[in-house]
Amino acid sequence: MQASTSSSADDEAERQRQRGNDFFKKRLYNNAIDCYSRALDMHVSSVVLSNRAQAYLNLHKFENAYIDANEAVALNPNNVKALYRRAMALNKLGLKARARLDLEKCVNKDPQNIEAKKLFESLKNAVDKDVVDVTCFQKSEPIQSKNPLIKKHIQVV
Repeated sequence: MQASTSSSADDEAERQRQRGNDFFKKRLYNNAIDCYSRALDMHVSSVVLSNRAQAYLNLHKFENAYIDANEAVALNPNNVKALYRRAMALNKLGLKARARLDLEKCVNKDPQNIEAKKLFESLKNAVDKDVVDVTCFQKSEPIQSKNPLIKKHIQVV
């Protein structure tokens, strides 16, 4: 009985992923995100997190894109698409040196990745922003802190 329930949830997660992909192809990114989120509720997957990260990138929601891409890389460090998407999010957030590290990994893992090579070269002399504005957002359930947020001042030395 348990295996059947698990298989049923996996099948539904796959259907939601595919629906998300269909919405993505139609550039209905919010709908795609909803489907990917439902798929992730049933089965956490590096591929689905990476897909949702790309949808967030397309909507210019770079913090959310970073969170999903970061989780995808944590689940599968060899997911080159997730590495690239995390680098894109980091770059857009102004963390160019960190983005360059991910791009270097991308190029090493996939030397044919022309987009990663171009962005890697363009960030050769780039420096991080001194201050990064981060929009408040809702973290996905698995990475939410149970502690309340506190304000901290950071001094660069």
